[in-house]
Amino acid sequence: MKIEKTEKRITVVTDGDFDLKVCPELKALLAADLKHDRSIHVCFDLRKTSFIDSSGLGLILWVYKETAPYGGKVSVVNVTASAERLFDIAGLSRLLNIRRKGRERLG
Repeated sequence: MKIEKTEKRITVVTDGDFDLKVCPELKALLAADLKHDRSIHVCFDLRKTSFIDSSGLGLILWVYKETAPYGGKVSVVNVTASAERLFDIAGLSRLLNIRRKGRERLG
């Protein structure tokens, strides 16, 4: 997992499984950043992600709920077809900007 920060954007590049094992640490890191600026754009880059479970989806939804009321944005880029289907089934594609392709560095 890699986190890149600019003044207006946080990019989270997950690597391997985006699941219960990595979510608590990632949530703590993001909570610290969002404490200072909730109007930021948070981008999850799934280019290197082999698996995402409900914990990963829940974390992305949590970031959305933390940022949306303050004008923040959440996007998910480089999703596979199966991950895109998972976002559709969960109803998250209506809330988030989900793209199959995107840039890793978005700052």
